[in-house]
This record gives sequence, structure tokens and C-alpha cells, in this order.
Amino acid sequence: MPRLLTCLAAIILALLMLPTAGWTDSTGTAGEQALVFLQQLRDGKFTEAVSTFDSTMASQLSAAQLERLWISIPQQVGELRNIGTPHTIDQPPYTLVTTRLDFELTSLNAQMTYRANGEVAGLFFVAAEDKSESVDPAYVDRSLFTESEITFGEAEWELPGTLSLPNTPGPLPTVILVHGSGPNDRDETIGPNKPFRDIACGLASRGIAALRYDKRTRVYGEKFILNPGYTVREEVMEDVLAAVDYLKEHGQVDPGRIYMLGHSLGAMLAPRIAAECPDLAGIVVVAGAARPLEDLILEQMTYIDSLSVAEGQPSQLDLADLQVRVARVRALSLDQHPPATDLPLDIPAPYWLDLRYYAPVDVAAQLELPMLIIQGARDYQVTIEDFGIWASTLEGRDNATLTLYPTLNHLMISGSGKSKPSEYTTPGHVDKQVIEDIAGWIQAH
Repeated sequence: MPRLLTCLAAIILALLMLPTAGWTDSTGTAGEQALVFLQQLRDGKFTEAVSTFDSTMASQLSAAQLERLWISIPQQVGELRNIGTPHTIDQPPYTLVTTRLDFELTSLNAQMTYRANGEVAGLFFVAAEDKSESVDPAYVDRSLFTESEITFGEAEWELPGTLSLPNTPGPLPTVILVHGSGPNDRDETIGPNKPFRDIACGLASRGIAALRYDKRTRVYGEKFILNPGYTVREEVMEDVLAAVDYLKEHGQVDPGRIYMLGHSLGAMLAPRIAAECPDLAGIVVVAGAARPLEDLILEQMTYIDSLSVAEGQPSQLDLADLQVRVARVRALSLDQHPPATDLPLDIPAPYWLDLRYYAPVDVAAQLELPMLIIQGARDYQVTIEDFGIWASTLEGRDNATLTLYPTLNHLMISGSGKSKPSEYTTPGHVDKQVIEDIAGWIQAH
């Protein structure tokens, strides 16, 4: 995370993202050391692996914790097939080493920061770039819109993005796409799938502009994670508000018709953002959690573990440890903060405390702006139980429209049977009906 486990890569990143010490580096044997470290992980030599950590890393990640984190990866992406050639970047007094790890279902880049004395100062796993050519879904017509690279936000956290503008006279209704948790790119890429690109281009093909951007935790990951007191405000909310300000000054955007579409964590936060941003004309909640984050994490991990057990494989997740961590979240107090390593996914206490006092559906019930709440019935991460809570509170209200799609998963991609993490590595596109429904709802307002 800090993330609601919106997709496979996010689960891995959430579990394994640790502070890096400034992305600086020197020449030497750092690449060879990284290769040895990754081979130790592959061979189950976790005590040997952590022996190379500096004091900060050692205090944050024990051999037992590293083991739990590492063995959970094949649960999500299949067996490790290949460890690639390390590539180094020298920025004295550190060296950044990036190594591609090819798993059965997808690939990750292991990024390690080494001090000049050979100690590991940072460890970061990120989804490897998918080099395969991505094909537009049939509902996208690129002759009807243009895309341009933009930047917005204050200098310290300036973000790059893409603005998709229909080739029609403005001012135009515009949607800001807000990611789930984790260091997402602007397309919310997961394996071969790019749901935010599908949505943005699908809407632009229907006369609605869309802004999507690389998330702060992706662009400034090492700087962001060094803040021990971060919350969803720093992770998500500040940049959405900055995007609204940017669009209000854009000549082709109608400042009175700026909408926000949030997915997963972004959807959960949509009512909170709308309550603080009167410039929003409406919100689209896509797979938005209605229950506490810690409860969903435990539920998701339990479900994932059950899939392996059902296939005759031994349990690979330490659910008992996770239950203890979840209990610590529930017992958190303002004057007593256990270390992040004692809490689920190593998320710090301020993050959990901030969310404790936020109930998405209750806040939504106080809003007067239009709301579209949509959910896939096959979603195992944010389930129809959450959708039922939204429905029981908002159904019948003039400003709320709720739609459940029987065959769609968390990415709003169609499938059949039980949804599994491996499903996210199968190429697909956001369902056309979802695009049509969002476009129709915006045009109706």
C-alpha cells in the first residue's frame, strides 16, 4: 500500500516497499552483491540475506519478516523463472541496482540501494514495464481526440500526466482519474492491462475529456516513503485538488463540469475529497470500499490463501500474524504508536488513525452532488458486501446512481468463475458497458 490491494502488482509493492536512502550509489561490486542477495531469497537463505542490511534496514525487516514477504510473491505471480542481469546507477556515496525478476505470470524489478561499504540501505520491488504493444479496445476511436503530456502541482510534488481532449469545441466536461493505492502509473497498469487508459480514451471518444497522471508514490517513491507520518492526504488527496486547480485554468475545460473518478482507494476517498472540493461537479466511485481497510486486507489475504489450499498447496501466508497486526490497528490510540513493522503491510500508525475516523458511505450520504457508484460482482478485493452498504445507504436518493455488473472483476474487466490474482495477468479491457454508463451519466448532468 499504502493501498487497498487494487491489483496484483499493488499487493507485492505494498508488502515489499521499504524506505530507500536517497538513490545515490558508487561503482564496485554492488551488482554482484545484488545478484547474490536475490539468489539467497530464491534459495530461502533469509538469515544470510538480511546480514547485509544496514542498521536502519535491519530494524525494519527481520529475516522472518523477509521470509514471509518473499514467499507470498509466488502466491500471486507464480514461480520465479529467471533472475536477470543487474544494472547499476552510480550516485556517490550510494549505488542503485535494478534487476529484473521474471515470474511465471509477470515480471518485477528489484531495486536495491547499496552503501559504499556494501550494506543494503534500500529495497524496493516495482512492476516491470510491459514491453508488449498494447492494443486499444474496439470502443476507442483515436480520430476523435488528441492526447498531450502535461504537468501540474506544486514544484515539490509536480506530477506528469496525460490529458485526453475530444476534437470538439470546448469548454468540455472533464474527468480526473484517481488510482487505487500503491505506486501506480497514469494508466493504472497491471500486467498487460491498463484500465485507466481504457477509461480515459473511451470517454474521450465520447466527447468527455480525461486527465490521468502518475501517482506521487510512483514519481517520488523514495522521498514520500521517508515521511513516517504520511496519510491518504499526502498519498492521494493533495494531488487530486491540484489537478482540479490545473483544469480550472485550462481553456478547453468547463470549470463547472469537472468530475472525479476514483478506483478502489481512490473510490473510497472520493466522498472525502468531494466534501473538501466544491469545484467538483460529481464523483464516480468504482469498486469503493465501505468497510475498514484493515478488515479488507485480512479478508483479501484469507481469500488468496484459500485458493492455494483449495488447489492442494500448503498455506503460504501467515494469517495468524496478520490477525495480530490487524488487532493492533484496532487498538491504536493517539498517544501510543507501535512501529510500522508491527502493523499490516508496514503502514505507519498515522495512516491507520486517519482512516479510522473516515466512513466513506456516511460522508457520501451528506453530499448533494451527483454520484455514480459502480461495482463488479466478481471482485474479491472490494466485494458486493461493500456495494451493498453503499446501496442500503444511498439507494433511492435523487443524486445517487448505483450499478452492479455481474461478470466484472476489480479492474472492471469481464470474466467467469472465481476471480483470482492470476486473472490480472490476462490481457483484457474495461468493459464497454462501463464506459457507456459513465459517459451517459456525465452527459446527463
